[in-house]
Formats: sequence, structure tokens, C-alpha cells
Amino acid sequence: MRRATRSPAPAVMDIDLMPRVPAWEQYRTGLALIAAGVLGLATVCLTALGWSRWQETQRTQALLAEVRLQQAAVARQSAALAKQWSRLQAAVRLSSEAGLPVRLAPWLKQLWSDAPPGVTIASLTWNGDSVTLSGAAPSIPAVTSWQRSLAGMAEVSTVWVNEVHASGSGYAYSVVVRLRGKTAGSS
Repeated sequence: MRRATRSPAPAVMDIDLMPRVPAWEQYRTGLALIAAGVLGLATVCLTALGWSRWQETQRTQALLAEVRLQQAAVARQSAALAKQWSRLQAAVRLSSEAGLPVRLAPWLKQLWSDAPPGVTIASLTWNGDSVTLSGAAPSIPAVTSWQRSLAGMAEVSTVWVNEVHASGSGYAYSVVVRLRGKTAGSS
């Protein structure tokens, strides 16, 4: 018996018909996708950071505006207090110069606080039971408004405007205030 021998398989030639592609070209698409992902992530992070900073800046500007408003309010209050203080000092000075009784101090304080804006008292003259106030006012209605206010005080019996005339950019006035009983300084 004869053994069948196998004949060797015909040799196949190893032929690569595909052109050789460098490694970078094989992975180019994958690398491009990874780079695009990294750039996209960086863009999102930078946008979020920028938005956060912008919001923080807006909050800071709003707080700064609020602080400026509060500073302006404090400045106005300070100016009003300084004006009241100077009026009180002027009232004390005028009352001491005119020889007014000390018990008139509350009345003088109310006199100054009831004065309309822009009305000033240049002189205060004590005449027994009346006080003559002279000064400047921005308008005639300011003087008449003050006259009505003075007439409503408990210590005052009558008030009349003695004189009003144009003076500079405003008006000069003289108002006589007659006081009631013992408030006027009689003991």
C-alpha cells in the first residue's frame, strides 16, 4: 500500500496590495476627535469661568452703587445736622446778645426748626414781650409760610410781617413776634 504523500501546498505569495500607511495617518481621525473634545471642554470651562467672573463683577458694581447711595445719604444727613447745629449756635448767640431769658431756649429751637429752607435770621431783637426777627428769605411765600408757622406756636400770641423788600437775589424781611405771659421773660 502505498502511502499517499501529500504534496506540499503551493506557496502563496505574500503580496500587500495596500499602500503602506504611516501610523499617524491611521490614527489621524481619532487624534482629531480627541483634540476637538479637549478644545471643546476647554471652551466650556473658560466660558463658565468668564460667566462667573462677569456675574461677580456685576454684583460688585451693584454693591458699589449701593454704597455710593448710602454715602450720599450720610453726607446729606451730616449736612442737615451741621445746619441744625449752626442754627442752634446762632440762636444761642443771638439770644445772649439780645439778653433773652434762658427759658426761651425751647421756643428759639422750635423757631429755627420751623424756618423754611433758605430763610436766615440775621438779627433778633428783644423788646419786653416781643421779639423782632430780621434776615433774608428766598421768596415772599417763604416769609408768609414762616409767619403762619410761628403763629401756631403755643408761646406766641400774634405775629406780623413788619417789612419785606427785594434784596440781592432774595428778599429782606422783618417779622415781629409777640409772646404770651411769663414765657416772654417776666417773672
